[in-house]
Amino acid sequence: MPTAINSNYSPYTGKTKTEDKKEDEKGIIEKSTEATATETARGTRIVKKGQDLDKNAFFKILAAELANQDPTNAKDGTEYVSQLAQFSSLEQMANLNSMMKLTGASSFIGKVVLLRRFDEQGNQYAGIVRNVIKNGDEVKLSIEYAPGKVGEFAMEDVLNITDDINENSKYNNDLLNAVNLIGKNVLMDDGTEKLSGVVKGVVRNGLGVSIRVTVTKDGKEQDIYVPFEYVTNVQEDGDFGDIENPDEKPSEGGEEDKTGVEEKK
Repeated sequence: MPTAINSNYSPYTGKTKTEDKKEDEKGIIEKSTEATATETARGTRIVKKGQDLDKNAFFKILAAELANQDPTNAKDGTEYVSQLAQFSSLEQMANLNSMMKLTGASSFIGKVVLLRRFDEQGNQYAGIVRNVIKNGDEVKLSIEYAPGKVGEFAMEDVLNITDDINENSKYNNDLLNAVNLIGKNVLMDDGTEKLSGVVKGVVRNGLGVSIRVTVTKDGKEQDIYVPFEYVTNVQEDGDFGDIENPDEKPSEGGEEDKTGVEEKK
């Protein structure tokens, strides 16, 4: 007897082609709703990564267990009392964890933080923590990463924390002094390498004031950003000659020229 083949069956998904087509035809809004849903069709809360179960979720689990137990093999009431005690203990631990996380985040206020996040230009975010926001189980930091620009970031994004180095007086003085360097030739030293170049601009962010300098490296001109405090010497124009000894002026004619003149006499 020949085997009947269902031409509407898709061997890759285990569904009929009609079902696959309906799945593909789901609208963007419907798919988005499924992705951001907070509970199932039966009302059970969906707990996402980083979130905790609350007491309502615990009671729903207990109620579901009671509703679906085997009537011929019902559990002893003491088991449910024990489970309820466990749920209560878990809730207290969850509340304690949430409060500790909030307390820890509050200690960041006024501190300068470096984040593992980058903007569209590839610049790493850094700034001063201005506020702490708690939304359910999630705690976020409100960070001023540029003058007048504030964003919300997760605590897990913080890489480094320092005290507020940008006191208003020092911050403003550094900015004004850096602006006065635009167009001038500067010598920079970070402790490992010395470079010289012309200042083209000034940038400030949560970590302080930096200058944009055009330097020649490996025979090519390129712009680099250097912290303002790396500047060790400034000139109106011209170069520094010997970078290792920038204050030493090159000899005009030199000792050899003077000796040659004396020999000719």
